[in-house]
Amino acid sequence: MDETTKLVIATAMRNMLNGGHISITTIRECLQLAGITPKGRSYDLLSTLHCVKFKDMPAELADQMPRLLHEVFNGIEIDQLVRAAEPAEKRNGATALLAWTRP
Repeated sequence: MDETTKLVIATAMRNMLNGGHISITTIRECLQLAGITPKGRSYDLLSTLHCVKFKDMPAELADQMPRLLHEVFNGIEIDQLVRAAEPAEKRNGATALLAWTRP
């Protein structure tokens, strides 16, 4: 997987996790980018929780989210990817991004 793809996946997953809920759409699209076919019991469980906020889950279930995501992503360390994709304002590249989006 190339670095741009990793950053896109990490950014999307970070956005979902920071949003405080499960989005099966985000998970499915990230899996497809990673070349992983969405399937299996863990994927089905996460799919059923689509749009459920972490704060509305029993603690026992919320605590299982990292394991379920790890299983769905076939062992790709989502935490490491998410930490690697810091927001643009924390990097020197922020001005380059702003310049690119100007008309």
